[in-house]
Amino acid sequence: MNGLLSATSLLPYIVGYQNKGFDNAQYNIAAATFIPVQGDKDEMTLGDLVPNDEFVNSRITFMTPGGATPRVSFGGKQVAQSYIYWREDDEPEEGAGWYLVADEDGEVNQNAVNIPFGTGFLVYRNGSETDANIVLSGAVSTDPITKSFANAQYNICGNCSPVDLTLGDLTPNEDFVNSRVTFMTAGGATPRVSFGGKQVAQSYIYWREDDEPEEGAGWYLVADEDGEVNQNDLVIGAGQGFLVYRNGSETDATITIPAAL
Repeated sequence: MNGLLSATSLLPYIVGYQNKGFDNAQYNIAAATFIPVQGDKDEMTLGDLVPNDEFVNSRITFMTPGGATPRVSFGGKQVAQSYIYWREDDEPEEGAGWYLVADEDGEVNQNAVNIPFGTGFLVYRNGSETDANIVLSGAVSTDPITKSFANAQYNICGNCSPVDLTLGDLTPNEDFVNSRVTFMTAGGATPRVSFGGKQVAQSYIYWREDDEPEEGAGWYLVADEDGEVNQNDLVIGAGQGFLVYRNGSETDATITIPAAL
């Protein structure tokens, strides 16, 4: 497979509250960090996410660009696109794997649901299961990945690398103008950071040299209206999800995430 490590170089990585920077959180935004190597698949699927034994009554939820849970068809009605894991002991009709939460009898296995590379999703961890985690494994991309935001203004994506990156590693194209990257708390709100003696939203825009920021081209807090403090060194953990808000008029806006190696 072009641009991927060999199967002997796979790097398993655990996602979930334990090592995603959400140590005490029930809600966690994660991202698909690997590309499958088996068969003819070119995208990770829900079945590639392997929960441990403590991932009980926890769930994975996909979000619309506006933040709501999208709906899918099941049993003749529209239900939330939220999934739980059934083990063999749970006696699902179609074997161990992921099922819609609304599928209370385990009738239709959902392991084949695609998760495009870099797509962000919400992990809700059952409050009592503090050791819950999910293991992802697959091939690490050795090519940069460009994420397009042509179809939506709000996009949940993430660091689709199994290594930490910094905000400065994200490269916007020339059409990424007045668009922004925002980090979210476990509850979905925008966290606050200290700037200029006050607490401001952790939301960032990109200044180019032509914008004449004081500290050179790069990412700056939206609240930093003079481009005083470059934020390129901000760490984005492996598999950490974030929100990209695309300026409505800039339908060709993209961000490129570098190769892991």
